[in-house]
Amino acid sequence: MARPLLDSEFIYGLHDSGGEDLMRAARRPGWIVFSERIGHNPRDFGSRDYSQWSGDDFGVIVRLNNGYEPEGTIPAADQYQDFARRCGNFVRNSDGCHIWIIGNEMNFAAERPAPGSRRAMRPPRGVKRDPDEPDWTPRELPDRFSALQEGRRSRRTRGADRDPITPEMYVRCYRLCREAIHSQPGHEDDQVLVGPVAPWNNQTQYPGNEQGDWVTYFADILSALGAVQCDGFALHTYTHGSDAALVTSDATMEAPFEERHYQFRAYRDFMQAVPQSMRHLPAYITETGQIDEWEDVNAGWVQAAYQEIEDWNEQEGNQQIHALVLYRWSRHDKWYIDGKPNVIEDFKEALGKGYKWRVGAVKPVPPQLSEYKAVFVQGGGLHAAEAGQTLVTHFVVRNEGAKLWRKGGKNPVRLGTRWQNEAGQAVFVPRRATSAPRCPATSRPARR
Repeated sequence: MARPLLDSEFIYGLHDSGGEDLMRAARRPGWIVFSERIGHNPRDFGSRDYSQWSGDDFGVIVRLNNGYEPEGTIPAADQYQDFARRCGNFVRNSDGCHIWIIGNEMNFAAERPAPGSRRAMRPPRGVKRDPDEPDWTPRELPDRFSALQEGRRSRRTRGADRDPITPEMYVRCYRLCREAIHSQPGHEDDQVLVGPVAPWNNQTQYPGNEQGDWVTYFADILSALGAVQCDGFALHTYTHGSDAALVTSDATMEAPFEERHYQFRAYRDFMQAVPQSMRHLPAYITETGQIDEWEDVNAGWVQAAYQEIEDWNEQEGNQQIHALVLYRWSRHDKWYIDGKPNVIEDFKEALGKGYKWRVGAVKPVPPQLSEYKAVFVQGGGLHAAEAGQTLVTHFVVRNEGAKLWRKGGKNPVRLGTRWQNEAGQAVFVPRRATSAPRCPATSRPARR
């Protein structure tokens, strides 16, 4: 019988389809991660059917991207609403998936949208490819892990001239996408995951995070969302080399990031930054590997990586990591595993352990919200009105309650006013209430 979220009880996984027979043969139907370029045309209803995998008991995770470099993993800010509608369209018409990731490595400059750009993705100058080599991707840019390149970075960084995706901007986009997905019939309880942040990348700097710390970036997103507005998150982590011992290394970086792990345990920096109120949510490591392409040796790296996540999940009180997904199976870039028998054997030996994430390991009580709560955010500044004078003002009210504001039906929400005279005494004025827009619980402000 299919699980409601079409997920997996195992932590094993591969990025891309094609290698799932390895998990099937071991009777460990783990995860398959798909990455889709869907654009932001709200009239595009294109989709994909994933039921051949979820119907075979594999867990399916789909990452929804506006596009790839230079289009931006999410679009420009004035197109967030269109992108959200496109996400809703894609989800409504796609079978076999209930777990979605919004965007990818938003702090990485190459993932920022270049307004109006439709040029083909090209490698940097000096990078030559043989005709039979996989396509070049921005993953090959040294600046992807910019905090490791201080003093060695090129003067021109791809995406540096584009508007950064700050946590506040990403949160706005994520909320719209999450609402659009949850509004689709049959997807009300889907998991919409916060996109993975690029570890060791300090390209996105903003007030309060002047150094561009990637963990602070991640924590700022989660803090802005809170447990009620977030379904979980994705992570990326790697080692700098193929030595299995690097998986459990506690080596840290140089100043000013000396508190950050340099190797695979970078995932722990992210996990420890999760607010306590959000530690019951699922975490997924949707990419892991060895920074450089997989060396075709069975050095026990894969086994060590899965053992590390099992050890983390086994510790009492630890937030559960539901998946560790190897990047990647298919030959779309140089990090492929397909055709590397020794890496595959390492994976097979890891599958033999049968590691699973633990149900109900952490269940903090979500914050209790009032059913209805409105907060006046900003507004008009009207202080007086002459007799017969018409005044126009704009104000913002935010829904911080637990229930949806509806403008019709049994309990509609109305926006009204109260008047006072110069002495501060209430003055009776016939009420003229205005219908509120449809606004989700603890969601974006309503504007009038």
